Amino acid sequence: MTKRTSATFAKKDQLELAVIECWDALKHPTARDVFIAQSKDPKYYGMDFSGRLSLILQAEITKRKERRTERLLKESKIDDKTVSVQNIVYSEERNANAAVIKELAKGRWLENPGKDWIIVTRKLLPGYQRSIVKKCK
Repeated sequence: MTKRTSATFAKKDQLELAVIECWDALKHPTARDVFIAQSKDPKYYGMDFSGRLSLILQAEITKRKERRTERLLKESKIDDKTVSVQNIVYSEERNANAAVIKELAKGRWLENPGKDWIIVTRKLLPGYQRSIVKKCK
């Protein structure tokens, strides 16, 4: 290995460390981890900047969505961690309309920005209705 090649590697290492420090300063741990993995994997060496950055950002976005879902599920205090619209029991005594619930689950009602929506987040009990209803805009 020549001196020039060693200097090139040293400069590349310094740049990679600077980028890692930037990801840390921005508080993007997933992006940092993906960048480090890409730096060690030869299949990414020939990839252009936009392609690598796109993969890094997609990984960060995906991880943030997963963490948000986990947080919301934890805050909901639902005991069943496999809760899903597909698992709803539409029995007569529950008075649950399957068609309405499945339509609401699609989330299209969120696309109408001019409307206010109310979401019931827990079972309604007398005297507690105000504390368990959230107004969405």
